[in-house]
Amino acid sequence: MTDAQSHKKYVPHSSTGTSHHGISSVGTSSVGNAPKGFHQNSNQNSSQSAHKQYGDTYVGEQTMRALRLKVSPYVQPRAHITTLAYIKKHAAHANAELGSLDKTVATAIKKVCDDIIGGKYWNQFTIDVFQTGSGTAWNMNMNELIANRATALQETPHRVHPNDHVNLGQSSNDVIPSALYIAVRIQLAPLLKSIERLVHAFTHLSTRYNTHIKLGRTHLQDAVPLKVGQEFDAQAEQLRYSFITINAHLKDLEPLPLGGTAVGSGINTSAKFVGLTIDGINKETGMCFRPAHNPATRMAGGEVFSHCAGLLTTLSSSLIKISTDIRVLASGPFAGLGELNLPELQQGSSIMPGKVNPVVPELVLQAALSVIGKCHTITHAVQHGPLQLLMVFPLISYELLTSIDILTHVCSVFESHCVRGMQVDTRRIARSLEQSLALITPLTRRVGYDKATELVKQALAQGCTLREVLSQEGVLNPKEIDAVLDPKTMVY
Repeated sequence: MTDAQSHKKYVPHSSTGTSHHGISSVGTSSVGNAPKGFHQNSNQNSSQSAHKQYGDTYVGEQTMRALRLKVSPYVQPRAHITTLAYIKKHAAHANAELGSLDKTVATAIKKVCDDIIGGKYWNQFTIDVFQTGSGTAWNMNMNELIANRATALQETPHRVHPNDHVNLGQSSNDVIPSALYIAVRIQLAPLLKSIERLVHAFTHLSTRYNTHIKLGRTHLQDAVPLKVGQEFDAQAEQLRYSFITINAHLKDLEPLPLGGTAVGSGINTSAKFVGLTIDGINKETGMCFRPAHNPATRMAGGEVFSHCAGLLTTLSSSLIKISTDIRVLASGPFAGLGELNLPELQQGSSIMPGKVNPVVPELVLQAALSVIGKCHTITHAVQHGPLQLLMVFPLISYELLTSIDILTHVCSVFESHCVRGMQVDTRRIARSLEQSLALITPLTRRVGYDKATELVKQALAQGCTLREVLSQEGVLNPKEIDAVLDPKTMVY
């Protein structure tokens, strides 16, 4: 059997589904059709047949039953698959150390988990996001695949059971959320690096153009001047805020509900098992996870995930504001502001030759809007935790992990394909500044607001500059005009 072998692809409306950034893969079966190898009229006892493999895969009966309910191409994020394999691997080690699991079986289980962590068999995790709210189908998909493959690995086969061996001391209700906490914690690290690089790119622009002065704008109308570097520094600061708040959030993801089993009471497990399992995960990941003070809180509630979604929404909002500003400043080249020149990445128009579109800012805008929608879904999802279980973990997992992945790539592309190559048209900003009537503002302290308003209206009516009007009216002498209209005196 090879990793390329898989079930029949889910093809909605005869179109081919695709994976997204490696986070998720396409589903496995057409809606309404039984997956390959599954017999709809089977009368076998599902618990007895759970260890059997089907077709050319290592999945079992429970997985095949779940695949009958395929309604979308959206499946378990790969980051969640990986961290669930971490738990299974170190749970097997802990159970063997405690004498609850045969060491030969534990070794086989760990070998399969290492293969999964390395990317093997990912095409066999194809159960829909839309399933039972605890994620039991995902957990059993993992349990059955590990059990079947671990059984096949042994020279003198010990039949490995998905529940009795792979799931020993665990419940879907504690391992699925635990794996999600681990996955989010790990996936936020590359996001922080992407944000940091983007901050550095804007900081570099701020330093480079700090001596240049431009016209400010409020309400999309001319306003008093500011340094170009100030504008870039403000954008860096917006992104730096998200870096700080997301970084501070990492510690909130470290307490794990592992060991809570079904309802948080810890039935069929032990504190030693939990400690050994989490210690193993920490050694492999380099993280600092620990048992939650009250596992039930993190099994029945989703406040941490809601908070994380809020932080991602804030980052997305900043990206929308910044990318929109860049689009406006780069508008033109003749009928717009034309203050920024963006890297020319691709043909801007299929009909208008030579057109350069703000491709990356528009990419950023759309991706950020998508993430905000995902995070809004999470905000509603965490409200659905009646009594002892939050019953929307698969949906939260998909929306949160794909949001993190999208933002990681977006920040990276924004930095490397746009911000790093942006250039300010210094001649354009100098010309706009000289022509602006907003330069009258400092004069109000000498002639008053009403008189200054008259001078602005006169310049506007005559189509001339303030410098020309002040000279004509004899309000100030040439030296005083130069001093009062000097943009350098208007910025700090």
